[in-house]
Amino acid sequence: MQLEDIKNNIDEQEKVIELINFENKCAAVRATGSQKAQGNAMAERIKIKGEAALKKAQLEVDAMKVKEEYEYELKKNRYEYMEKKAKENNDNEIKYKTDISNVEIDKIKRIVTALGPETMVSMAKAGPEAQAELLKGLGLKGYMIVDGKNPVNLLGLANGMMEEKK
Repeated sequence: MQLEDIKNNIDEQEKVIELINFENKCAAVRATGSQKAQGNAMAERIKIKGEAALKKAQLEVDAMKVKEEYEYELKKNRYEYMEKKAKENNDNEIKYKTDISNVEIDKIKRIVTALGPETMVSMAKAGPEAQAELLKGLGLKGYMIVDGKNPVNLLGLANGMMEEKK
């Protein structure tokens, strides 16, 4: 009986050892599972942060692109506006000078018509001082009457015109 008690005791101790080994395996599985779950959670968190940083960078690039396109359009529109205004100013300047020229031509035509051919011949035959007085009386500046017989001193004429402007 003692022998049998010892055998039973040995069996019991083996069962206890087996139970402890099984509990250790369970604890190891539990610990491994917990560590694996924490590792997976950390990996998922890092993945989400990375994706968020990537999305943020993409949105910043898109925002910069929109801003650059807006600034380009703004500069383009400003340039086109300035070009249009410059063209309008040039066209207005040309029209103004054309109108002034037409008025001056019309004025000369009317004066010549009003004076008549006989008076024009008399003016051409008159001396330079008389011509200057006649032209001055008509309100004409910078004109000269030539008959083709008398030479014209262009240097003296230019100097005289420069002195008048001063």
